[in-house]
Amino acid sequence: MIRILKNSLFIVGVALPMLSSAQSDFGVWTGVDVRVPITKKLDAGMQLESRFANNVSTVDKSFISPYVKYDLHKHIGLGLAYRFGNRPTTGLFGGETYHRIGLDANIKNLLELFMEKTRLKLDARLRYTHGWDKGDLNNDNFRTRVKLSYDLPKTKLKPHVATEFFLHFNDQITYTSTGVIGNHRFNKYRLRLGIEYPINKRHELNLYYIVEPEFESPDTDFILGLGYKYLIKRKKQ
Repeated sequence: MIRILKNSLFIVGVALPMLSSAQSDFGVWTGVDVRVPITKKLDAGMQLESRFANNVSTVDKSFISPYVKYDLHKHIGLGLAYRFGNRPTTGLFGGETYHRIGLDANIKNLLELFMEKTRLKLDARLRYTHGWDKGDLNNDNFRTRVKLSYDLPKTKLKPHVATEFFLHFNDQITYTSTGVIGNHRFNKYRLRLGIEYPINKRHELNLYYIVEPEFESPDTDFILGLGYKYLIKRKKQ
C-alpha cells in the first residue's frame, strides 16, 4: 500500500505541470475552520473561506458555513452544513448572495478493517448539496470522494491524494411538447494533492493543489489552497 501511495503522489506530481500548460484559470482558496467538540461523538464548527479566481485577480466568492458532525460508529460519520455565500462585484463583499445545504456520509479508516497497524488511511465521502440563489433554482449535486493519506514516520507531515466526481441533477433540461425532461450528468471531477501539518492537538495547517477539469468542455481550473484548523478544547464536566 505504501508503494501505491508513493506512485500516486509521483503520478499526480508529474501530471499537474503537464495539465497546467492547458490552463483555463488559476485560483487561490484560503480558509479557516474552527471546531468545538460538544460530546465524544458530536462536533460543531464554523468554516470561513475566500476563493480568488481569474488568475487570482478577483474574489470569486466568500462564504461562512456552520456545521455539525456526528460519529455513528468508529468508521461511519454523518455531517450537516449550511453555507451562506457572497459573490462580490467589488472588494470582498457586496454583490449577490447564495445559500447551500450539504449532507455528508463519511466512511473513515477503511484500511483498519483489514490491517491492524498501518500509517495509511483510506476515507470515502458521499455528499449531497442543494443550493439556491437569485435566478438559479437548479443546483443539486451528488459528490463522491475517495482520499488516501499517509502518516510520514518521524515527522508530523501527512500527505494525501484524493479524487472527487460531481453528478449534477437535471444538468441538461429539454423542453418538449408534453413537458420538461431533466438529464442528470457528471459535469466535472476534482483531483487533489495535499499535505497536512498538525502543529499540535489544537492547531493544523494544510496546503493543497487541485486540478478541476469539466467533462465535455476544455475548461479546467487549477487551484492552490491554504487552510488553517483550530480545535477548541472541550471543558471537562
